[in-house]
Amino acid sequence: MAHHKISEVIFFPDDKKHTSLDKFLHFLTSAKHTLDICVFNITDNRISNAIRDLHTKGVHVRIITDDDQVTNLGSDVIDLNKAGIPVRIDNAKSFMHHKYAIVDGNLLISGSFNWTKNASDANRENVIVTNDKTLVNPFIDNYEHLWKEFEKNINLNITPHPFVPFKAHHSPA
Repeated sequence: MAHHKISEVIFFPDDKKHTSLDKFLHFLTSAKHTLDICVFNITDNRISNAIRDLHTKGVHVRIITDDDQVTNLGSDVIDLNKAGIPVRIDNAKSFMHHKYAIVDGNLLISGSFNWTKNASDANRENVIVTNDKTLVNPFIDNYEHLWKEFEKNINLNITPHPFVPFKAHHSPA
């Protein structure tokens, strides 16, 4: 089957109720095998529910996020991790501020769009969606590099959610 070219731009907010979010979710939920997410945080329950549903259907989902954001009020990352989705964090003084996802290794979703309810409903944001391999492949390389780099940042204990990786806030012995 021939692969059709995907090249779309989505702007937030939109003139109609949730049309932009619907388009975003359409591309995100098109995942059949893998979904690799690299974002600052996820606080929009509509997005986290879609991610959880994909995981439940057998899509292999991975998330890389910022260590300082993972425990913020409203963050859905802990719950996604508790649902069985692997999460790695940056454990750095600077922010892990990427905002992209790779769907089935061939579709890139990237832009200024934070995966938050405010970004979905109010902020001026943008997303580019493409299956152009010259754009997708560098993001795959970046993701795999970060996933390996943050390998040590898993299974760290935090309260009240002991199953989510988080930067330890103590001095080394």
